[in-house]
Amino acid sequence: VDLLQAGEHVVGQIKFAFKIKYPADLEWADKIEDQNTSDFWLFQENSLRRKYKKEQPFQLRVRAYIIRGLNISGAASGPANPYLFFRFGASTVRLEGHKQLLAVEPRYYKTEEKDVRFPEEALMEVGLHHWEAGTGADDLIGSSFIDLEDRWYAESFQASMRAKNVPIEYRPIMNGELSRGSLEMWVELIDSEMSSDVPTSVLFQPLPVEVEIRVIVYEVTDVSRQRCVDDLGAERESIDCAMRCYIDCKSYAGAHPKEQETDIHRSCVSDAEYNWRFVFPKVQVQQGENLDCFVQFAMMEHLGMQRPTMMCECFIDMKTYCKKVAQHRKMIQVESKVPLHDARDGDEDHSEGEGGSDDDDDEEAGGNAKKGRRADALARIMVQVLMQGEATQVAQKAGLGRDDPNQAPALSFPKSGRSWQATLPGVAATIQDIKDVSSSIKNNMCCALVCFLLIVVPTALSFVENPSTHCSYNGLLCSPKPAVAATAAGAAGAAGAR
Repeated sequence: VDLLQAGEHVVGQIKFAFKIKYPADLEWADKIEDQNTSDFWLFQENSLRRKYKKEQPFQLRVRAYIIRGLNISGAASGPANPYLFFRFGASTVRLEGHKQLLAVEPRYYKTEEKDVRFPEEALMEVGLHHWEAGTGADDLIGSSFIDLEDRWYAESFQASMRAKNVPIEYRPIMNGELSRGSLEMWVELIDSEMSSDVPTSVLFQPLPVEVEIRVIVYEVTDVSRQRCVDDLGAERESIDCAMRCYIDCKSYAGAHPKEQETDIHRSCVSDAEYNWRFVFPKVQVQQGENLDCFVQFAMMEHLGMQRPTMMCECFIDMKTYCKKVAQHRKMIQVESKVPLHDARDGDEDHSEGEGGSDDDDDEEAGGNAKKGRRADALARIMVQVLMQGEATQVAQKAGLGRDDPNQAPALSFPKSGRSWQATLPGVAATIQDIKDVSSSIKNNMCCALVCFLLIVVPTALSFVENPSTHCSYNGLLCSPKPAVAATAAGAAGAAGAR
């Protein structure tokens, strides 16, 4: 033992059992052990040989079920890229193809089977290596040792195998004396000849829980127009602006676009009113996995035909919102004023709202802005996170913007910043229809006039005589020539004189 602790090379292992008798009995070794004790066979040569030689199967099937790792740290520092390995005696199996990149809680759902013989392969080692691209050897994160022989001969283990109820265990992953996390797993041992009669348990990852994120922006106050300048560099008296909302979440599987925008508030001087709802359905929350989910608010200035420019922005971390709703199945609703900052003013300020800490249940959604830094605008918003099944119910359905179903809560049309066409869309549509009809009538009248001219004018020209040619202007009709008529008249006069 002292040599092993001193770090000397291990050449083998010796397994033995000892028993302490009290009071001391010097003749105990020559006596026959009481068969009523659970370990009597260990101290009788014949029973010990029978147990380990005759009753032991020639080969045993080992099934190791690995579910996931918990709080796995890197081989050196920071998050790891862990993959599993198994060692049975001198045989090693490395599952590099199942590596998890930058994972603190890697999920494997992997089953490893191996036929082993006792005692040479009785010690099983399961652990994790840190995968590193471009290196020859991967560093060891940690491992755990399991004595399969002890398990096979343990009556409690055999009872759980017969009942098909082997308990899940959490094996510590050790690297020397340093703990690097743990593995959630269990191990089954079966006679190899009987293994085909015992089916392998199927491991599968549980389905994610889907939640819906709704963000309502009511108004934006104290809007700064310092960066809204004209071509001469003077600050504009008013601006046309809209709010844009973008969700940054890899597990978002909704049909609505990730980037949504409100209608435009016209001629904003200081305050802008929107009453607009952003909806992001089917955000998938996987139990036991990290969730990165952020919502970005940005105020955009619209400049006619130019591309909209961002004035100020804010980020809200939705991680804890979503995880709490997925765990407790209850809707979370928070209303707050969120400061918006211009990212060009020094370093980017990501105002992390509720969700930055799992313990801050009642923290406002706006997060903490830097002290001494004035906000470029204040947005009054409401954040709602609810189960997807609840969001699809008739009483809880909600449309984008102010579209139907406009409920939970109902949003009214803004009282300012909109043209009369936007304020009275029905009247605007009616007037537009009248314009379309009148335009159609004008077009039809023009076509009729052109057709009339094309038909009547050529017909009229056929009845009008051209004095110079004594024919119609279109040449279709001609009268007799005057010279011919005079000659005929002279001939008739001469004949009469005779």
